[in-house]
Amino acid sequence: AGHRACVALSGMMAVDAFPKRGLDFFIQTELACRSALALARSRAGETAWKTLLDSFARDLAFAHDLPMQRMNDTLKNYSFVDPAPLDKHLSQIVRSFEHWLSWIIQPDWLAQIAHHIGKSLALQDSASSSHANEHFGGGGDTVDLDTERLGRFVYPVPCKLRDLQAMVRNFSDTRSSHHIKGLDAIVSEVARTLLQTFNVVRVWDDLLMAKISVLAEAAQTRDSVAMRSSMVELCAICNMDVFEASHRLSRIDTSIFDWSPHDTESVCQALPLQADRHMLHGPPQTALGAGGHDAASSKSFLGVSLSASSADDADSDELLSPVESIRRECLSWWHEEKFCLGAPTRIFANSLLRYLLEAKLHPDPFVAEMTPRVLERLFGPQISCDCFLNRLLPLLGGYSDVDGNDVPSGHGFPLLSEPSRCAESLLLFLRQWTELVLGDEEEEISQRARHLERRRESTRRAGLAMDILVQELLQTGHSSTDVVNMLEGAEPLPAGAAFPRMSDPRRRYRVNDEMTRMWELMCRHHLDVLDTLDETTRDLGPYIHVDLSKPAEVAEIVGHVPDGAWSIVHPDVVASAKMRARCGATPSDDALEDAEQSLAPRLDASDTLGLWLPHLPP
Repeated sequence: AGHRACVALSGMMAVDAFPKRGLDFFIQTELACRSALALARSRAGETAWKTLLDSFARDLAFAHDLPMQRMNDTLKNYSFVDPAPLDKHLSQIVRSFEHWLSWIIQPDWLAQIAHHIGKSLALQDSASSSHANEHFGGGGDTVDLDTERLGRFVYPVPCKLRDLQAMVRNFSDTRSSHHIKGLDAIVSEVARTLLQTFNVVRVWDDLLMAKISVLAEAAQTRDSVAMRSSMVELCAICNMDVFEASHRLSRIDTSIFDWSPHDTESVCQALPLQADRHMLHGPPQTALGAGGHDAASSKSFLGVSLSASSADDADSDELLSPVESIRRECLSWWHEEKFCLGAPTRIFANSLLRYLLEAKLHPDPFVAEMTPRVLERLFGPQISCDCFLNRLLPLLGGYSDVDGNDVPSGHGFPLLSEPSRCAESLLLFLRQWTELVLGDEEEEISQRARHLERRRESTRRAGLAMDILVQELLQTGHSSTDVVNMLEGAEPLPAGAAFPRMSDPRRRYRVNDEMTRMWELMCRHHLDVLDTLDETTRDLGPYIHVDLSKPAEVAEIVGHVPDGAWSIVHPDVVASAKMRARCGATPSDDALEDAEQSLAPRLDASDTLGLWLPHLPP
C-alpha cells in the first residue's frame, strides 16, 4: 500500500509539474517556440535530418516546458515586472534557431551548397587568370567560401544569455525593494537549457561546415572520387535515404557545379554502406554529451574520407572510442537476433533477458516483469535500431559499479564483452524508471475511468444543469461583485495575491534527473516508430502515370506547377478544393452529420497497418 501510494503521488507530481497552458506572460516567446517546434516536427514522415530535428525539438521543448514555464508563472504574479524586454530577448534567441533550421532542412540546400562552391571556384579561376588572386590567399590553395551564405550559425547566443541574466539582476538582488525570491535559480536554469540547445546547433553547424569545406577542396582539385566520397558522407550525416539523396542531388545545375547523373548514381549506391557506418559512430554531440561522440575530435566527421581503401582501418577496434566499441557490440547483437530496422519492444526485451540468462545472469522476477513494461511504455510497441543505439544506450550508465569503477552515461551496455555490467546497468535503469512508469499507468487508468464517468453522466442528463454550472463557477470563493470591487480598489486583495511566495522558499529551483525523466515520460520523448499519416497523406488512389521527363505531358495532366515546388498534387484533390472554395456556404446540420459519419473510423486492416489495400476491379 505504501508503494502504491508513493507511485500515485509521483504520477500526481508529473501531472502538475508540466502545465500545457504555455507562456501567457511571454507571448512572442511562446509564438517563437511553437513555430520552431512545428518546423522541427513537420518532417515526421521523412528520414532526412531526423537525428538533428529530434535532438533540437527535445532540447527546445524541454527548455520551454520546465524552466521557461516556471519563469513565466513566477514573473506574471508581480505587477512591477515588464515582460516586453525579456520576451523580446528570448524570442530573438528562439527565432535564430528557427531561421538556421529552416535554411538547413530545405530540399534545395544541397543544390545551393554545390552552386555556391561552383560560383566561388569560377570566380577564383577568373581572378587567377587576371593575376589578381591575392584576395584568395595568394595562390588559390583554398576556396574562399562565404560561410554565412551557406547557413553558418553566427547568432551570439551565449552573449545574449549573459544579457538576459543581467536584465533580471535587480530582481535577484536581496537588497532591492523588488527582490523576487528564487528568480536567479530559475533564470540560471533557463540559460542552461537554452545553452544546451545552442550546443546542439553549434556542433551540427561545425560538422556541416567541415564537410562542406572538404567538398569544396575536392571540387577545386577536380577529384571526382573525393567529391563523391564527401557527398556520400554529407548525405549520410543528414540521414538521407537513397530516394531523398537522388531527389536532392538531381537539383544540382551541372553548368554551375561539376556534377553529373553518373555521380548521383554512384552516391546512391554507396550511401547504404556509409549510413551503416554513420549509425555505428553515432550522432554528433558535444564533449558533455552522452551516448555519442564529440564532433570536434571524431575522426569520421572532420573530413577523413571513409573510402574503400580506408574502411578497414576506420572500423578497426584500435581506432574506435569506448562509446563506438559499445555501439558496435550492440549493433552486432542486434543483427545476431535477426532484427532488421525495428522489432516489437516486448520481443526485444525478452531477447535481451534471454541473452543475459545464457550468460549465467539469472534475472529476478522484478527484472523479468518490469523490463518489457518499462521499455514498452518508454519506446512504444516497436523499437527501431536507431532508437536502440541513440536513445536507450545513453540512458544506461552514469554510476559506480560494485568494484568502484565509474561507468559514464552510454558506457554501461557492452553486451558481448561484459554481460555482468549490462545486467547491473539494466537493474539501475529499472530502479530509476519503474515508479514513474507505474504511476503513469495508474494515471492513464484513472483518466479513462473519469472519461467514462463523464460520458455516463452526460448521457443521463437531458440538458445542461444550470445550478451545477453556477457551482463550478463559484468554486473560487469570489463572486463577480467581489472581483469588480477588488479591481476598483473598494476591497483589499487577498493575502498573498499581490506578492505570492514560492512553493518552497527554502529550496532553489533546479531541474534534476528525476524531473527530466518525468518530463520525458509524460511527453513521450522516446517514442520513435509512430504512424503519423493523416487522411490527406495516405495514398488512396486512383493512380495517374506522369512522365517527369516530358514537361508538356506533366502540364497537361497536373496543370500549372508553381516555381520552386518540389512535389505535385493530384488533379482530383485540386478540383475538390476549388469546388469547396467556390461553394463557400455554411454546411447544414445534416451535412455536418454526414461529414462526421464519413470521417468515422472504418473497420479495415488499413486503419491498423497504416496502408490502404487497393480494391481491384472484377
